[in-house]
Amino acid sequence: MSFFTPEVVTGLISLASGAFAGLMANNQKMLLASIDATLKANRQGNDNANDAAQRAGKSLLQPIVGILVISLAFSALYFVAVQEIPVSYIYEQGRSKFLGIFGSNDPTVKVIEANGLVLPPYVKYSVISVVNFLFGASVVKLRRV
Repeated sequence: MSFFTPEVVTGLISLASGAFAGLMANNQKMLLASIDATLKANRQGNDNANDAAQRAGKSLLQPIVGILVISLAFSALYFVAVQEIPVSYIYEQGRSKFLGIFGSNDPTVKVIEANGLVLPPYVKYSVISVVNFLFGASVVKLRRV
């Protein structure tokens, strides 16, 4: 007597295919519910953004602070340039080994003397970071939760 009779095999196959069909139907139902929830959230976010755009006036604080910081940074440098104040720029210059083997990697200190407007590298990076910080926040549309 065999346990796997045609009735048992047919029953197991139909049970597995029914479970698979139920699983697919459940997945389809969950997918449709997820799409509906996403559409509803997007619609609400769009409505909120439209309402905020209608009621919000443009803030003048960021442009004023940005222009003030940039003008102070460059006016101080311009003042130094107009007064012909001697400027010393001190930096380290690394030495490389000959053929990567001989010599030392000890840096040497270099000094550049100049009169007038001197823009060391850190001025550029300072101005860029201040401007990006001030105006970067206005690029992002803030949402109220």
